[in-house]
Amino acid sequence: MADSSKITPKIAEICGVITGDGHLSRYISPKRTDYRVEVFGDKTEEVDYFQYLFLLFQKSLGRTFKIKIKKDCIHLYKHSKEILEFFEEIGIIVGKKSDKARIPKLILNDPILSLKFLRGLADTDFSMCFKKGARRNNSYPRICAEFASQKMIKDIQIILDRIGITYCKQKVIRHNLFGVFIHYRLQINGRKNLSKWMNLIGFSNPKHLTKIKVWKNLGYCPPRTTYSERLKIINRSRKINLPTS
Repeated sequence: MADSSKITPKIAEICGVITGDGHLSRYISPKRTDYRVEVFGDKTEEVDYFQYLFLLFQKSLGRTFKIKIKKDCIHLYKHSKEILEFFEEIGIIVGKKSDKARIPKLILNDPILSLKFLRGLADTDFSMCFKKGARRNNSYPRICAEFASQKMIKDIQIILDRIGITYCKQKVIRHNLFGVFIHYRLQINGRKNLSKWMNLIGFSNPKHLTKIKVWKNLGYCPPRTTYSERLKIINRSRKINLPTS
């Protein structure tokens, strides 16, 4: 078990990022040994966010990571046994994690670190949207999380209960050619909850931040807009204020 004093707020955020769209992999064979820490993202929506992650990982871990833009994604990675084992000691799962992922106890039990972890997780694995419903336009805020791991949803509930953010839960059953799959969904709805989220947790991913900025400017956020389209709506001549690492 890692020493809790080594888990800074930035490290906790990175743990959330890796738990979301990241992966720790260990490959050992007689011919080759490989340890990899990596994060994947959308190459059209998250290039700016990955520049933020590049600096966050580098400053927090004291190592230089690499970024590659591939045909279908953007990829941040580092081959390092030391870094992989550091995160493994904290409690981040090595290998397949979809149905057993959860928040490490050292982080979950800390009121500050848990919020930072949730920020990193939400940046990579939550959706931020504005629903229309019976309204004239898409003006009703909704933050949504969906995981195969019920333990992850329960851990998130502990954090939200602690800070007074309300939510609703759903069990989602999906059928396809490969069988039946159960997911667990958590929705955070409404202006008050969004305001509390931004004050206590926030986002670092401009993909989410631009939607909120457009909503604040227009009173609604048009659905299915791209990141570049939202930047143009916000200001054609001024870039969005990106978070600093």
